[in-house]
This record gives sequence, C-alpha cells and structure tokens, in this order.
Amino acid sequence: MKYFRDILDTITENGIEYINLVRSANILGLFTDVHTESYDITDGDTLDTISYKLYDSIEYWWVVAVVADIDDPFNDIPMTNYSLKKYWEKLVADGEAVDNPTNWNAFVSENNAKRRITVLKPKYLEDLVFAIEEQLKENESGN
Repeated sequence: MKYFRDILDTITENGIEYINLVRSANILGLFTDVHTESYDITDGDTLDTISYKLYDSIEYWWVVAVVADIDDPFNDIPMTNYSLKKYWEKLVADGEAVDNPTNWNAFVSENNAKRRITVLKPKYLEDLVFAIEEQLKENESGN
C-alpha cells in the first residue's frame, strides 16, 4: 500500500485506509453523458456482477461504483426483494417501523429508487482505463 500512498489520495476511516480513486485520478472529469447509459439493477446484482455483465470481467467493479456514484455498496445498491422483506420484518419487530401498507410501500419505493444507475458504456472502458493510467503517471512524476 505504500506505493499507492505516494501517488494516490487515501482516506482513513475507522483505522482502515482506502484509496480515493475519484480524487486521485479525477475520474469523474474524464467522461460525459455521451459515454454513459442507464442500467437497471436486478435482484442479486453486485458491483462485480454488473461489471462482468457489462465488461466481461469483475475487475472493473470500481468503474461501476465511480460512474454510478456508489459510495457504500451495502446501502447504495437495492436489497433483493427477499432481503428487503426480512429487513422490514426486523425493523417492525424492533419497533423502528410501524407495519402498515403505506409505510411498507414507501420502504419498497425507496429501495426501488436505487435500481436505475448510470454506467460507462463498454466501448469506452479501454479509453477510461488508459486515461486513468496516464493521470496516475503524471501524479507519480509530480506534474
């Protein structure tokens, strides 16, 4: 991790060090709406499965996360219908939610609002990776 500390911006949270690729390589400034498209998350999708579906590799899960502005995959990706129901039942049992159709429907709607994300079109993946590598080289050389 020391090498990355020298060229990448890092964030430390709860004693764990994370690399902030967005700030380090200015990824968000590398593409526009022309380079992106909508993707509808289905039950069971994760960052790596979406990456595989789009780019034939799980290696680019981070591209999915950055373009879709997913900071927390546990909360920013919708729960499966089964998990959502189980979580709702727990909230009701713990007294954190009132079990009625209006509340349940709002809970489902909030979850479903997370289903549509923006992703990088596959034909631009190679260009994005190249641009990031170039920016990291510039960071390394001190420019």
